[in-house]
Amino acid sequence: MFPENKTKFEIPLKERTLDEIINLKDLDIKVKKGSFVVIIGETGSGKTSLLNAMIGEMIHLPDQAAKEVGDSTRRLKKGEMQYL
Repeated sequence: MFPENKTKFEIPLKERTLDEIINLKDLDIKVKKGSFVVIIGETGSGKTSLLNAMIGEMIHLPDQAAKEVGDSTRRLKKGEMQYL
């Protein structure tokens, strides 16, 4: 029923710097239990990233780990992307 030869698609990733990958920095937010909060912003402004961080779905990258990568404005190589 299903073909045995499965096609594997290679999706090219755009080279980015560490500064372009890190979404949230120096964020401090407090929401009282039971309060109604609205998050608004332009496309790509970080609304979903904020919610992912709040529910624990976004990994935390300590400053030391970022420093080990090196210059945060340097383009990352393809092999380095899998570790971030």
